Amino acid sequence: MLKGKGFLNTFAFLILKTMIQRIQSLFLLAAAGLQIFLLFSPVANFALAGNGYAEFWFKGFTVNQEVGETILLPTAALNILGWFIAVLGLLTIFLFKRRVLQIRLCVYAILLNIGQIILIAFYIYQFNINNAPQNTAYSMAIAVPAANVVLTYLAFRAIRKDELLVKAYERLR
Repeated sequence: MLKGKGFLNTFAFLILKTMIQRIQSLFLLAAAGLQIFLLFSPVANFALAGNGYAEFWFKGFTVNQEVGETILLPTAALNILGWFIAVLGLLTIFLFKRRVLQIRLCVYAILLNIGQIILIAFYIYQFNINNAPQNTAYSMAIAVPAANVVLTYLAFRAIRKDELLVKAYERLR
């Protein structure tokens, strides 16, 4: 009936269609998408003494002066944590047949996002102590970890609801 590439495409489409129909998959996909957005957008801008300014990215604090751009303070731990959270969210989506594992991974993702919030606050605090910027402007990206916590919690609740429904069904059988 279905042969070659057509079969694989149809099979992948059916799995993707089944997976995306669940609301928790949409929540996890949104959380992973927001996390990837956060990795490539500046979190805060700092006006320094003179004509220079610094930007806080997940790769580090970059200082833009007349000479050029240099990384003042690398934030490798934050960058690695950000990528790990994004991959964990995407991985959790594809484990839709193992709901208990999905629930655990959602809890881990929530804890990692809370850790990410603390790490962002720590890096900004350290930069403010060491460089005393004249002005600070935060972008909307600073709210992404908090939004990820909410989205992952909503996914957690939906997965738990599915698991309880399956257990109730098995109990009736």
